Amino acid sequence: MMTQQEIDVLISRRIKLALAEYDEKITELIEENAELKRRLDNSIRFGVVSSISDDSKQIKVKHGKRTTPFIRWFTCSGGEMMHYRCPSVGESVLLLDTSCGMGADGYVAMCGFESDKFSFSEAIPKKIITKAGGMTLEWDMDSETMTLKSKLIKFNEQNLAGVVTGFNKCAFTGLKHPDCSKTVLSGQ
Repeated sequence: MMTQQEIDVLISRRIKLALAEYDEKITELIEENAELKRRLDNSIRFGVVSSISDDSKQIKVKHGKRTTPFIRWFTCSGGEMMHYRCPSVGESVLLLDTSCGMGADGYVAMCGFESDKFSFSEAIPKKIITKAGGMTLEWDMDSETMTLKSKLIKFNEQNLAGVVTGFNKCAFTGLKHPDCSKTVLSGQ
């Protein structure tokens, strides 16, 4: 007759033998789960634009110690109606890896985040402000006013001529022009 200890050992051996194939599968699933978690953790992260391609259509993004190959960036519209704005070197981006680590083709950068290098000059919720170099375009939603500041403004590339304003003198009378727009204003 078997002792209780011998019975326990026998039962334990039979259970281990019966579960051996599941033990390998569980180990495999744990390793697979760890790899998927690693990929998921790396699929969305912040980075900084490190360089721009020669054709100015792709960027490289440094994230941690790694740098992407040249990748696309998100723009507000890229179809028949298009908005192009190349990100600046040093600009913060949200890097999305849609392939979850399976290839560089899955990377895309979302730009436009405020950073120490490129901080918002103003934070006024009812104003839309676009700045590029020395040009500023402001749309004030409360006053329904658009202000454009630039060295040169061209409204039409064909037959360019200067704009007559209330500051200009009439060639015939020598007086300032009296009949000027009240909705389109120009500084001197």
